Amino acid sequence: MSNFNEVANLRAAEVQVLAESKKTLGAVYLAGYVVECRLKHFLHLNGIPFPRSGREGHNLHGLWKSAGFTRPYGHALLFIDHWDTELRYKVTLPAGVDALTPEPRFVVSPMPPGQSAPRLADRAKSWIDKWLEPFNETRHGTPVLTAEEITHVVPYNAEVSFSDTVTSDSVRLAPYARIADWILQIVPEPAPTRSLQSQTSESKATALAQLSFSTGTAEELDSEQFLQDYVVTRQVSETADPDTPLILGRKGTGKTALFRWLAAGELPGWTPVAVSTPSFRDRPDWSFGPDNYDAIDQHLATSGQDWGTFWQILIALAVHRTEDATDDAGAPHPAMQNLEPGDFAATQAVLEVLRDPMGALRCVDWLRKVDTNGKSQLLLLFDGLDTAFGNTPTQRRRRSHAIAGLLAKQADLAPKFNRIRLKIFVRQDIWSNLRFENKSHFYGLSRRLQWEDQREYFKVVLKRAVHAASFREILRTADKSLVEADVASWTPEQVDMAWSSLVGERMRGERTAFTSNWVWNRLADGNGDHSPRALLQLFAAALDWEREEEKRSAYDRSVLRPRSLALSLEQVSEPALSALLDEEFQELRAVADALKDYGRTPISDDALRDTLGETPEDLITLAREAGLITLNETDDDSRSFRVPDLYRWALSVTRRGPM
Repeated sequence: MSNFNEVANLRAAEVQVLAESKKTLGAVYLAGYVVECRLKHFLHLNGIPFPRSGREGHNLHGLWKSAGFTRPYGHALLFIDHWDTELRYKVTLPAGVDALTPEPRFVVSPMPPGQSAPRLADRAKSWIDKWLEPFNETRHGTPVLTAEEITHVVPYNAEVSFSDTVTSDSVRLAPYARIADWILQIVPEPAPTRSLQSQTSESKATALAQLSFSTGTAEELDSEQFLQDYVVTRQVSETADPDTPLILGRKGTGKTALFRWLAAGELPGWTPVAVSTPSFRDRPDWSFGPDNYDAIDQHLATSGQDWGTFWQILIALAVHRTEDATDDAGAPHPAMQNLEPGDFAATQAVLEVLRDPMGALRCVDWLRKVDTNGKSQLLLLFDGLDTAFGNTPTQRRRRSHAIAGLLAKQADLAPKFNRIRLKIFVRQDIWSNLRFENKSHFYGLSRRLQWEDQREYFKVVLKRAVHAASFREILRTADKSLVEADVASWTPEQVDMAWSSLVGERMRGERTAFTSNWVWNRLADGNGDHSPRALLQLFAAALDWEREEEKRSAYDRSVLRPRSLALSLEQVSEPALSALLDEEFQELRAVADALKDYGRTPISDDALRDTLGETPEDLITLAREAGLITLNETDDDSRSFRVPDLYRWALSVTRRGPM
């Protein structure tokens, strides 16, 4: 067949009739054949071979590439990257169509600091919503635009204002990232110098078979697999400092992973001693559980001793029983000599030392001798404290007293030692509720584990991806330096390249959101905190979806198509909400139920209060601190709250404002 141009003219006339009749879907479907015939006409005239039947015969992307045209942008992407013969079975246009329509964007800057900032930001958004009213009236059949979605607020920053150079500090640049994204979406980009398109469907199928994104907790992984997967990011290096005794973080932010890395002896020059550990398979006998702590608590209550005394005894026992921690220093106390294996014997030994009026002092004196005479620097590690005591109200109160006693004992022991350091891992919500003397002492001695750098965060999933030999070959094709260097040392540019090879650059085409920004924003809680666990869960679900979808529809631009992320977010939302409510903030169930009943976001302050009852303010404050909701103030001083996407799916909440 050589009359492709004539057929294209006929179909184009039919497209015009359908479009004028507002039969948009049919018009788009036939328009794809117009583009196909025009491309085949060009290829035929220039003697370039092309597929004439089957699925590839309708592959606009392949035909465009065969023609040697430069990479398209703008509305052309609707046909080149999104059009498919499957449209004949659809009842609505694909979501990507809307994303290709130019939309306005607004920047509010500089936002002055202070308590008035949220109110001023919402005033600006209310003006924008009014300006959008006539624009939205013309968007027939497509979602309306809201100021919340297309407005970005940049706070005032004195360092930026008075700087005469362009900074490379990722933290300072973070407020401007969204603006840069918008600009890139409207400025044509040059064709990429490297592409995954040269990869065969066979190499992708092999990569899909080999890839694995383990979603288990740090406690569940065996040591070899854990050390293989762990990424020593800049944050790890900073928080691993032995002179930082307190590490804080939300559940899932990587506290136990850091603990395991340190406990494996990966910090040069330091011998680890695991005093308290999570529920590992090889948990030491002296790392106690709820029953052990119950026995200890009963003795402390009757003897009048405090938890600090207990901890200094347990520390001595742990150092004594840890291989290579001491140079034949003998036992700290006779009760600790020749102990039988098991936690019962360890608990019995601690209780016997507690009953000795000189027992605790004897243990501290022994530790001083180890510190003075020992050849090793000892790093004493405490983790798993959130679950070790149990979860009843009585056990949680016991936990608070015990952790407060441990921190007070650290402050007491630190000046006495030169070669011994304590490193204590505490969940953020537990720390916030602790009350003990000199708590302020730790404000300058603590680090909070949180992921502030997007690319450092993505290294967690990329480190697992490069274990697949076929994915390493794909990266080698793009840039061989990617497989020659450890993921932890990758530059931002290398992270971007590997990320694009894994999951593509844009969500639905060249004028839509970057996949990196989409993932970063969707996995953030109301405080902007991110969990590596949620990232791995998202990619594990996306990988499962891609394996099935690849059987039905081949895709060669990345190993995982971006759509796999959007369709897998729901599977991350449920476990994220469960972890928040079941393990950290059980008291927030009432707030979660209220949000679920309301079913929309944002929710007005009045609506939330009506559902919660007479004393809701404490719960609302806690929900904001936990990141379950975030403040979304309005210009008339009334409050409303937004549910982050991370929890929105699990709560069955839609993006519609208060009614």
